[in-house]
Amino acid sequence: GSGKSTLLAAITGTLDAAFTMTGRIRLDGHDLSGLPTEARRIGILFQDEYLFPHLSVGANLAFGLKPEVRGRAARRARIEA
Repeated sequence: GSGKSTLLAAITGTLDAAFTMTGRIRLDGHDLSGLPTEARRIGILFQDEYLFPHLSVGANLAFGLKPEVRGRAARRARIEA
């Protein structure tokens, strides 16, 4: 009710078009306001129910890797970084 999720959506660039945002979003001196979502390089991991309980921690992390990361060794290296 206080706008926490809306604020996070604005920061990540996933704010629904139905919302109107004024002002700027700055992070480390950089204005993120006009950047597309993927260029912001910010993600959110919520605390509950967004993990696959039947997978290991590593497998859950691997699920979010970009498709360009191919091969078992490359994926493991990225997860452990």
